[in-house]
Amino acid sequence: MSRLLESFYFVFMLIISSCCCYACGSCSRNFGIADDMEHHVLADFFSWNTRLCSSLDRVLVRDSENASLERFLTEIRPEHRVADVGGGKQPARLKYPDHAWNGVAYEGLDIDDTELRSAPPGIYSRVRVVDITDVPGEMSESYDRIICRNTLEHVRDMDRAIGGLAMMARPNGKIYVKTTCRFALYARLNRILPEVLKRRLLFFLFPHKSGDGFPAFYDRCTVREISDLASKHGLNPSFPVNQSYYSTYFTFLMPVYFVWRFFTGIQYLINKDYSERFELVFEKRD
Repeated sequence: MSRLLESFYFVFMLIISSCCCYACGSCSRNFGIADDMEHHVLADFFSWNTRLCSSLDRVLVRDSENASLERFLTEIRPEHRVADVGGGKQPARLKYPDHAWNGVAYEGLDIDDTELRSAPPGIYSRVRVVDITDVPGEMSESYDRIICRNTLEHVRDMDRAIGGLAMMARPNGKIYVKTTCRFALYARLNRILPEVLKRRLLFFLFPHKSGDGFPAFYDRCTVREISDLASKHGLNPSFPVNQSYYSTYFTFLMPVYFVWRFFTGIQYLINKDYSERFELVFEKRD
């Protein structure tokens, strides 16, 4: 079984390497075979593949990767103080504008001041530049609800990050976490490819992600490991775990999509910690 996985992984890397080569563009420029028209035609081709594969995936994989967040938001009350950690220019409030945000003290926390300043004006009631692995003492027990979406994969020390979130939560406060599983093939590739190359590839295949692509480390990014750290820092599970097996990263080319889906199917059968992403909600012990 391990040899089979290695073979598929090798084939997959060959396909990705070919895409990387084109995204880099140096060879094409040297041989004079690439121009703007060719680039646009290929981009349209990838876009068509993405729409087709994404539609197919929605049929094959019936899960809701944001189900826990949607439930979590319904519990926010006007008297709550809410921290959106790592939301930056794409806060949860922007994605879910129809929830009852009126009267809520909705604060943006991010390690990057540029990200916070790029958010829509007025969407945060307050912003603070904060490293969640080194939270200032004055922020202890400050928030009733904490939202942390697609951020934990970017921290180097998960133990300190979970400790920072727990520290900021008030007693009986709740913390929502969503992150990429470190066993996802995208996460594996992200740890192998050089930073410059994978950013070129990401923006070439998915132009709408321009401005994303922050370094990721996936330290202890599994349900089991984060749950263990949460318990260590005084947090109890509040919602059932929601593991998602849907992703768009390998939908840009149908052969790549089918190789990826086969790989994920094998992982699903042999690795109980595998998912593409997962959601966890914790409550701080009183």
